Amino acid sequence: MPAASVETNWLIVVTPETLASAGPVADVDTAMGQAISSSKTRSDFKGKAKDLLTFYQATGVVAENVVVVGVGEVSECDLRVLRQSLLAALRLCCTTEQQAVAIVFDSEVVERFGIESIAELFGDCVTSAPTDAGIYKAERSHFPFREARLVLTAAHSDAEAAVTKGAIIGDACNLVKDLVNRTAENINPISFAQQAVALADELGLESLVLADEELEKERMGAMLAVARGSAYPARMVRLAYKGAGDGPTLALVGKGVTFDSGGYSIKPSDSMITMKADMAGAATAMGILSLIHI
Repeated sequence: MPAASVETNWLIVVTPETLASAGPVADVDTAMGQAISSSKTRSDFKGKAKDLLTFYQATGVVAENVVVVGVGEVSECDLRVLRQSLLAALRLCCTTEQQAVAIVFDSEVVERFGIESIAELFGDCVTSAPTDAGIYKAERSHFPFREARLVLTAAHSDAEAAVTKGAIIGDACNLVKDLVNRTAENINPISFAQQAVALADELGLESLVLADEELEKERMGAMLAVARGSAYPARMVRLAYKGAGDGPTLALVGKGVTFDSGGYSIKPSDSMITMKADMAGAATAMGILSLIHI
C-alpha cells in the first residue's frame, strides 16, 4: 500500500537532505502537493539529522498528521544518526495514548542500509521511543504505540524476523534505561542482584552472587570498604552463558555502584543528581546479556 494511503494517526517520513526524485517519499511529497520538497527552500527545514517538520491535519494523505524527519546527507549517515533521528520523530508522536504510527523511508536510505537493517531499526525504535526518564511522574508523558507499521514498496521475506529482533533490542534498551533511571532507594546492590538472577533464570544463564563472606574470601577489600558507607551490603554478580561450544570467551565488565557518594565534599550539588547512574555499566551488561538468544 502506498504510504499516502495508509490510515494512521502519524505518518513519519524519513528523508535525507537531498530528497530522491522517485520512490515512496517522493510519492508522499507529490500527494501533499510538494509540501515536503518546497519546505527545503525555506530556512525552517533542511533535512539535516534530527530536523523535524510537522504537518498537522495533513492534506493529500490519509494519515491525520505527517512528521518529516531529516537524516542528513545519505553518504554521511550511519545507523546511529538514523536511529537518533527516528527516535526524535517517534517521541513527538507518542505523547498521548493509543496512537498508531506508520514509517516510510526514502529509497536512497533503504538502499544504503538494506531492508533488514531498516526493519530491525524500526522494531527497536518503536519499542524504545516511548520509554523515558519520567518513571516517578504521577502522569506519563509518553505512551506505547497502539500500532506501528513499516511501509515498504514490496514484500520482503526477512523483514518480519528483523522487526521482531529489533523489538527485542528495544526491550533490552528499555531494561537498561529503567535500571539507570530508578533511584538508589529502588536499585541497590541487593535488588539489582535479584533482578540479575531473575533474568538469568528466565534466559537459562548461570548466575552467581557473592555476598560479604565470599567477597572477603576473594580479598575484595576495596569493594567491601566502599560498601561500609551504605546501609546496603555489597554484592558481586556474575552471569554466564556457555552455549557457544568452542567459540571464543567474551567477558563484559560493568561498574555497578548504585549510588556514587564518593567525593561528596567536593562535588557540586548538581553532580549528585546523576550519581544513581554510576551503575549504568552493570545495567548495560545485563541488557546485552538479555539479547543472548536473538
